[in-house]
Amino acid sequence: MPLAYIENSSQVTPGTRVKLLVHDGGSIAAYGKVADRQPTSLGRVRIKVPTNSRLVIDIDQVVLPSAAAILHLLPGEQRGKAKAGTYTIGQLHEAADSDIFQIVTSVSHLRLDPGHDPVCSY
Repeated sequence: MPLAYIENSSQVTPGTRVKLLVHDGGSIAAYGKVADRQPTSLGRVRIKVPTNSRLVIDIDQVVLPSAAAILHLLPGEQRGKAKAGTYTIGQLHEAADSDIFQIVTSVSHLRLDPGHDPVCSY
């Protein structure tokens, strides 16, 4: 069964189950849902961009903790822009100190996941 593509952030509603891929067309790094709140930015990461290409995702299951979290600084970090791949999903999960944590991602790294039952495996 092919993975259902998401072309832009306006195609999905809060609560929609998604798979986060390592890269467009890559392996599954995590499972989650589109966050109820989509602010203008999360920390220092802009979400509202003209291309509607980013979303905040509530991650509830990490599959590949070593996958890069491309757009992120660790929570509370005060330095400037992070370089691509500065942190991993596992590092963000540990820093969040919670089973469910938020990540900003490009919609090109997301696929719809209507049948997944969330279980935190990390």
